Amino acid sequence: MTLPTLLNTLRILLGDPHGLRFGDELLADAARLALGELSNCYGNPLTLTGLDGATQTTLDMLDEQTLICGAAAHALRAQAASRADLSVLNQANPQALLASADHYQQVFQRGLAAAARRKRASAGYAVWTIDVQEDEE
Repeated sequence: MTLPTLLNTLRILLGDPHGLRFGDELLADAARLALGELSNCYGNPLTLTGLDGATQTTLDMLDEQTLICGAAAHALRAQAASRADLSVLNQANPQALLASADHYQQVFQRGLAAAARRKRASAGYAVWTIDVQEDEE
């Protein structure tokens, strides 16, 4: 995956194929944030060709969809923040943008958890997880 590919995918996903509502800078910033969060899961910096001068992509193909959802969530939140004080016709309201952002954030969080599990599993030692559920009273 490259930055131009990611930007085109995000535009289609966000219903803005011509980039009229979500500019290149906003989407690149959103991708940068999501890639940084994925980097934290791996414990080392990940790169995306075309982003911040990177010449190669070090992101695992399994995490591309996670990156897309994370970048979408960040872009939607940024757009909602910029529209919070505006009342413009034919524009999605901030609440609708935030609802969409929450959906993509949930998918992103599941992807981050999966990436962290893959990282631990590839470390060469047994991975123990304990799920604690509290009883409802």
